[in-house]
Parts: sequence; C-alpha cells; structure tokens
Amino acid sequence: MDTEKRIEFTGPAKERLDVALAAYRAAIEAVIADENFVPGEAVVEATASDVEKAARRLVLVSHERYQLRSLVTALYLVMGILTIFAGLFYPTLEQIVRERPMQLAVILSGVFMVMAAVFLDYSYRRRQLRRIDSNEQRVEILNS
Repeated sequence: MDTEKRIEFTGPAKERLDVALAAYRAAIEAVIADENFVPGEAVVEATASDVEKAARRLVLVSHERYQLRSLVTALYLVMGILTIFAGLFYPTLEQIVRERPMQLAVILSGVFMVMAAVFLDYSYRRRQLRRIDSNEQRVEILNS
C-alpha cells in the first residue's frame, strides 16, 4: 500500500505557490548575496552549503499566529480596564476596602489583567526584536 498522498494544485494554487517560492528564493538569494559579498565582483557564486545555511536562517511566518496573540493581549487589556472601571464606579475606595471586599477583588483582578496584558505585549515585542537582532530573516506566508 502506498501511504504517500499526491497533491494536485489548481491553476490559482499553482500561481500562489510560484509567488511564494519566488519570495522564498529571493530571500535566500539576499542572504547569500549579503554573506558572500566581495567588493568589485559582479557575480556572487553560491554553493550548496550556502543555500543550506541561508535556508536554516530563514523563518516562515504566518500572520494568523501573531494576529491571534495580539488579539488575546488586546482582549486582556480591554477586559482589565473595564474591570477596573467597574470596580471604581462604586462610592469610594475606602468604603470598598472596609465594607465591600468583593468589589476590591474585582478591582484587583482588573489590575492583574492589565498587568498581564502589558507583560505579554512586552515579552512578545522583546522576542521579535531578539529575532531581528540575531540576524534571523523572515519569509512571510501569503495570507490572501
């Protein structure tokens, strides 16, 4: 039994694949050109190991994954702010602390949600900067 599945691309799918492969090839060529640049030389010769090295440095990025993280972070931020305001609309903070411990819990949970959202956003941006700083190049997956 042959367990390997065969993929047949439709016309538009072939066009999209060609565009994606061309972008990937251009990214590999850019990495190789940067690494093997020799002043005064018009042609850069690439070896198989150059292609392998460049391909290892490239990271395929799907926008959907990062959009989901941004959405979750934004939702935590909004929910936290709304929770804080819901808690602060009660008469006074002093009365809340003394007479209404449940309201205090609502306010504190909102504060922690905002703090978590800010921390997640910060760590996500820091991770992106770290990847850029490590000379890791990205090839974006086409979404539409």
